[in-house]
Amino acid sequence: MKKKESVKINKAALCFSNLGSLITLSAKEEGKQRSIAMTLYSGKLIKGHWYWGDLAIDTAGIKMAKKNIPILEDHETSKKIGFGSFATNEKHELVAVENTFVDTPFANEFQRLSDQGFPYEASLSGRPVKIQRLIEKEEAEVNGFIMKGPGTIWRESVLKEGSIVTFGADSHTKSVAMAENE
Repeated sequence: MKKKESVKINKAALCFSNLGSLITLSAKEEGKQRSIAMTLYSGKLIKGHWYWGDLAIDTAGIKMAKKNIPILEDHETSKKIGFGSFATNEKHELVAVENTFVDTPFANEFQRLSDQGFPYEASLSGRPVKIQRLIEKEEAEVNGFIMKGPGTIWRESVLKEGSIVTFGADSHTKSVAMAENE
């Protein structure tokens, strides 16, 4: 029988940014609500995380903390951008399904700076529920690829929020703000 244990983890170890993925905003359309196209997680390996080492999040095991997930700036609860729903697609990516901007200075600044070409990226904050640790040379299948140890796989987790950030860690993800009809 596998050992179950509870471990207290620093909040910063639960946030994963998406390096190299740009957020772009479509042209404004009169009377149309804009939305954000976001890939919060690519389903691929996050190499060398400062806490987890090499990490993969099993997208089949991701649950939503609630129906509408907050979209924040830099994981700060005081900097609200919007809210929406997220799901895993056939490529094992965690993507926005639908979302709405809120009327805050942070959401307005995000849209204004995106229009000017600022290169935003996406990030997620989640909580692991079931973790698999791989030792040296051990292998496990996750998200359609074989991960080699040492490393960590979050087999079950809960998505708490998505964030718009300046710099990230997963080079295979992206966020795009779009007009309602795109």
